[in-house]
Amino acid sequence: MGTNTCFLPAGDLPSPLRVFVPRSSSPDALPFFLAKELLRGQKAILLSADNRFRPDLLMQKAREAGQAPESVLSRLLISRAFTIHQLQETISDRLEPALQESGATLVVVTGILPLFADEAVETREAFRVLEILLESLKRLARSDRRILAPVLLPLPPSRRARTLFARLHGPRRTKGEV
Repeated sequence: MGTNTCFLPAGDLPSPLRVFVPRSSSPDALPFFLAKELLRGQKAILLSADNRFRPDLLMQKAREAGQAPESVLSRLLISRAFTIHQLQETISDRLEPALQESGATLVVVTGILPLFADEAVETREAFRVLEILLESLKRLARSDRRILAPVLLPLPPSRRARTLFARLHGPRRTKGEV
């Protein structure tokens, strides 16, 4: 997969592009992580391929921190993709202009594995599009811009999902390796 990707929980390595299994597979973990970043004034882009994002949790965290939810949410751009082709097009063609226009320094891409594991898409096509998507993400990752792609467990129960998972995270790395 290349040297800019790691398979470790968030926070272990400073790599600009990380495909990882989060420590928690709780659906609340991502909004809480985003809230922390947004509350610090960071701007972010969320590309949701699983349609599981809960802005209400961000609003709750903003209120708890004494900030206006609207102000916090205004620092987050959200795009949803429902097919592998929509996700690949968004990342390959639209993400860089959105990053430049918004000034976002964090990109989170959710739901890659279930979307690509969809058996309605021919396996060869899924892998072809996945390669384009990963190359685009690597191209966009920089030291001043983090791109995170959490892969939630358990995996969909198919051989294809396991193969895609292996392709996404590449060989396991130990702490300190990049």
